[in-house]
Amino acid sequence: MTFAWFIEVGEFAPSLRQEDKVCLESEVADVFTWLCSICNLLNIDLDKAVMTKYNGKCPRCGKNPCICDGSSFKSKLQVPL
Repeated sequence: MTFAWFIEVGEFAPSLRQEDKVCLESEVADVFTWLCSICNLLNIDLDKAVMTKYNGKCPRCGKNPCICDGSSFKSKLQVPL
């Protein structure tokens, strides 16, 4: 049931398209909360998993500090909007 809620966070993609920060913050909170819930149910330490995989580096460029060119909102996301 929790996974079903996680994939039902269907307002997230439209929020990205609208670039409405208030709406986006609300949707990000929903996604994060449901991801944390799934990790809790599976006994996964989310912080440890992220640090193990990325070790404090940017997931996009692999550098610390990040050297990505984030000149615009859409370029930061690198998703077709």
